[in-house]
Amino acid sequence: MRTSVITAVCFSMAAAAGALALTPRPAAAGSTGAAAKDTAAVSLGDSFISGEAGRWYGNATGPDSKTDLWGTDGAVKSCDSTGTNCVKDRTLVYDNSSTLKCHRSLQVAEIVTANLPDIKRRVNLACSGAISKNIWRDGTKQYPPEETQNARLEQTAQLHNVKLIVLSVGGNDLKFSKIIKECAEHYVKFWRGECHTSAQEKVKKAIGEVEQNVKKTINDVRKVMEDAKYKKDSYRFILQSYPSPLPGKNNFRGYTGRYDRIQHGCPFHSRDAEWARNELTKDLSERYAKIVDAVNKDTDRTKVRFLDLRDALNGHEACNLLSREASSANNRFHRIAPAESDWVRSVDYQEKQGETDESMHPNAYGQMALGVCLGRAYSLNSDARCTAVPRQGLSAIRVEKKR
Repeated sequence: MRTSVITAVCFSMAAAAGALALTPRPAAAGSTGAAAKDTAAVSLGDSFISGEAGRWYGNATGPDSKTDLWGTDGAVKSCDSTGTNCVKDRTLVYDNSSTLKCHRSLQVAEIVTANLPDIKRRVNLACSGAISKNIWRDGTKQYPPEETQNARLEQTAQLHNVKLIVLSVGGNDLKFSKIIKECAEHYVKFWRGECHTSAQEKVKKAIGEVEQNVKKTINDVRKVMEDAKYKKDSYRFILQSYPSPLPGKNNFRGYTGRYDRIQHGCPFHSRDAEWARNELTKDLSERYAKIVDAVNKDTDRTKVRFLDLRDALNGHEACNLLSREASSANNRFHRIAPAESDWVRSVDYQEKQGETDESMHPNAYGQMALGVCLGRAYSLNSDARCTAVPRQGLSAIRVEKKR
């Protein structure tokens, strides 16, 4: 999901990126020659799967923007002897396809870091801001001349032996970034009060079409693979839900005063954060599980598995009182540890450090966490639920069979 600058604040939740550019060659995919091709895993969808915000290793409020921002900025190329006047290059962290608009993380995207021992190649086709129509094979190109994601999936399926497809979609169809932007505006313009009631009404009006688009996207992926002569269940197909970027109201970091929350990149009323954390993401996960049940009624097609990510960043959301920002004791040679850090990019409302589109997305640690979730879900080969553990690192993440 894309965001835009608001009066004093920006927020972004959703739509994401893809990491490896392909120049496919015609081939007879998925048939007799498939065994001789490199195996591949493919990610499709939006920013929550692409690696948006993968530039950032935690959050930092206070350091000069010309520094490595207390070690949080992964785009630092070099600095002078004093650690200032740093040279920064976004191509160190995001691939340069579509002139960097897709924000496909090169190092930490979920599909890149997931432990998939029997899969050689990782192909990230997702793109920040993508809606369902940008994925459909005969849909709308997001950034011409780059083809739609499923058109590129078709090429990938010919070039490689695709063993896994993972999909994150629906957030931009829901226009969630606009909803959250409004919630941030409500906080800044305090006389407008909380936003969750009006936000829930917007979700209620849009959710039916979103569900239909998600189903259509799933079936369009299946059709692409069938046309490429892949047999039923010769590859695994996972639909994932969304993690919350915010903690619930009882876990908001103890900033005093309205300005402190804005300064530290969390310009939201506690009750609105509660709605996002414990109502919206829960509702979406439950709806996505039902979508998977519905599409799997067609037993002649590849089965879809569901990966529930609602708690994948648990205890490490932006401004969670159980995690913390980096400090002056940290630098790019001694970064804040994942166990202590936020795993979500806070709102950089004035673009003093990076880009507003990165706000409220899983950062480098968050992307790695999603990679852990995906790898373990793949090994389970079943519907799964992923839960992070507060004040513990990536190895403590729990992934359990969901049903």
